[in-house]
Amino acid sequence: MDRLIKKQFQTAFPKGFGMIELLAAMALAIFIIPGMLQFSFSMTRIINGQERRVEAAYLAEEGIEAVRTMRDRSWSTTIAGLTLNTDYYPTIQSNVWSLSLTDPGVLLGRYTRTVKLQSVNRDTSSDIVVPPAVGGVEDAETRFVSSTVSWTEPGGAVRSLTLQAYLTNFLAN
Repeated sequence: MDRLIKKQFQTAFPKGFGMIELLAAMALAIFIIPGMLQFSFSMTRIINGQERRVEAAYLAEEGIEAVRTMRDRSWSTTIAGLTLNTDYYPTIQSNVWSLSLTDPGVLLGRYTRTVKLQSVNRDTSSDIVVPPAVGGVEDAETRFVSSTVSWTEPGGAVRSLTLQAYLTNFLAN
């Protein structure tokens, strides 16, 4: 009986068959595993880069919102007296947004944010002349605001993201 089982086993699985399967599996692994690892590393790099861009977008939007809250508080004391085309740094002092000429340092361990205000000119129809401050007559009650966030990628490349908006003294304050 033992012989019969042994003979059937040998017929079903000829000698060396397991070795061929093992070599085929190793060959596949040699080609597939590095590709999977490369894909995994690439996806991680892409996801991390996207995370940095989203954080930068939120910080840039916060910069625009900081200037809006200043405008709402008082255009004449917080916006009108600022020097145009100058890099400012939004900071919170006594729970109130303000713009400082002094860099407060890195935000969230990697970002630098600046806000710049530019004059806005209007044509004879009171339409804004684009690009800002080219032609027309200056509108002292409107400012073009740019909020720029920059950071350095792990590979050393410097990236930046800029959001822009027009602000007006619609509250006449």
